[in-house]
Amino acid sequence: MASDAVLTLDGHPELRVTRLTAADVGRLQELYEACADFTILVEGEPPGPHAAAEDLASLPPGSRPEDKHVFGLVDAQGRIVAMLEAIRGSPEPRTWWIALMMVAPRRRRDGVGAALHAAL
Repeated sequence: MASDAVLTLDGHPELRVTRLTAADVGRLQELYEACADFTILVEGEPPGPHAAAEDLASLPPGSRPEDKHVFGLVDAQGRIVAMLEAIRGSPEPRTWWIALMMVAPRRRRDGVGAALHAAL
């Protein structure tokens, strides 16, 4: 289960933003598989069975684990409907890099991606 809610989104009271950890890898993998269109476009193939775990563990060169922040947008049923991965200090010490952002196809075009981006 994701950690306690970090914040809620304006206009989407049914959703909460949480920090994701290794404990959330199963639910995050479900999102990766739902967003196979994205991974096919970017990587040329659907996500592998361990894609979420691999992404949670990976870091860009020079980054430390405490620099990586992965947030999930969770609905009332506990499903992760969007995620955003941000790296502090990458590529420059005083910047943040949005390394990945995905929104489940069923929630695209309803503003949750923009609301998540704005909130963080």
